Amino acid sequence: PSATDWRDHNLFWVKDVSRSIDYLETRSDIDIEKLAFFGQSWGGDLGPIILALEKRLKVGILTGSGFLPFEIIRDVPEADQINFAPRVTVPVLMLNGRYDTLKSVASAQIASATRFRLCQIMTIIRMVTLRPEAR
Repeated sequence: PSATDWRDHNLFWVKDVSRSIDYLETRSDIDIEKLAFFGQSWGGDLGPIILALEKRLKVGILTGSGFLPFEIIRDVPEADQINFAPRVTVPVLMLNGRYDTLKSVASAQIASATRFRLCQIMTIIRMVTLRPEAR
């Protein structure tokens, strides 16, 4: 994919989330003041972008996620998670596994946490993944 494909993909994701929240606002059984974003893996990777742009979300929960290491992302700063994380103003809980080979605590969570507003983030390092020798 090209850099513009990456940017457009992120734009579509954010629009999908915003439209979903628009729909939730029409429902009387949903308390829109208590709306959270939960992102697992890829969804969590896009969490900083979505949480920075969608102000109706009150908290973020990102699991198995972190900043993506792909060069194509750096080519489009308007779609780079690193540029959105400092603009997240809600509390964020990140959960990563110690033995996760793709997004470890050190490479994903700690790197992400330093970009979020430290006064706003609640970082918990969750070590529930099986040790490599137990697999």
